[in-house]
Amino acid sequence: MANTAFFEMLPTTPGQVSDAPSLFVPPPKVDLTSKSSPVGLRRLIRKFDPAARDLRNRNLGKAGEGFVLEVERKRLEQADRKDLARKVRWVAAEDGDGAGYDILSFALSGSESLIEVKTTNGAARTPFFLTRNESEMATERPEHWQIYRVHLFSSSPQIFTIQPPLENALKLIPEAWRAFF
Repeated sequence: MANTAFFEMLPTTPGQVSDAPSLFVPPPKVDLTSKSSPVGLRRLIRKFDPAARDLRNRNLGKAGEGFVLEVERKRLEQADRKDLARKVRWVAAEDGDGAGYDILSFALSGSESLIEVKTTNGAARTPFFLTRNESEMATERPEHWQIYRVHLFSSSPQIFTIQPPLENALKLIPEAWRAFF
């Protein structure tokens, strides 16, 4: 069993939002030839107490969503679109986590940008989970939906974006099934 005090001490905030454009980096290239995650990573994932890991991931996810909320507001304000910056919403916190995206933001033109935030303190290639609901929203609204992958969150946060179709940018491997009678 893992020591839960350790998980509570992990940093979940990057400090102040710096210049928004300098946060964005290109995404890593996907290797579609490999079918699974590295053995060392699978072993590492199995070492942790699931409840403690889930608590840590929820806290980190919320912190990452709050960070992206501020990044988006600052981006729009710097582009002289304070009208849109005031409309940016943290949908996951205000309405619940079932919308298929976390942040409602806007392009400079005023069109909606539906942002699903995935945060890690690890490197850019750290795997993450995607829900069926998120995948369905990506398919239903591909011109508006995107992932903001926030990595190196607690040290020097960087963001890359992934737009649908997700299969062109990510390896998607099913890891959970719903069982019923």
